[in-house]
Amino acid sequence: MRVERTQIISHITTAGTTRVFDGGCSLAYVVISVVAPGSNWNLTIQDANGNILIPPPDLAPQAGVIIRDWMPAIPPRMAGGIDIVSAGTPGDIWYWLWLDYSPAG
Repeated sequence: MRVERTQIISHITTAGTTRVFDGGCSLAYVVISVVAPGSNWNLTIQDANGNILIPPPDLAPQAGVIIRDWMPAIPPRMAGGIDIVSAGTPGDIWYWLWLDYSPAG
């Protein structure tokens, strides 16, 4: 089975669920950068099947701050794809996700 690595860039400015990858993959690396913080803004990265992978950061997001720079020793499997879920009053945030997947064919 062939495995490829790809980078997903996601710009989040609204509350709700954003599907950033549709299909099984393993999450290899994550960087989250805040442009403008929202108020009471909760952020999670989760398997599209609903299993939370990365809970909201402990500190309130501040503008111009990288709030998460994460590279797991063993990349977690995201069987249903990847969703970014935000709740509260949204701000402006960027996610960079590097993931491994097996292309069809």
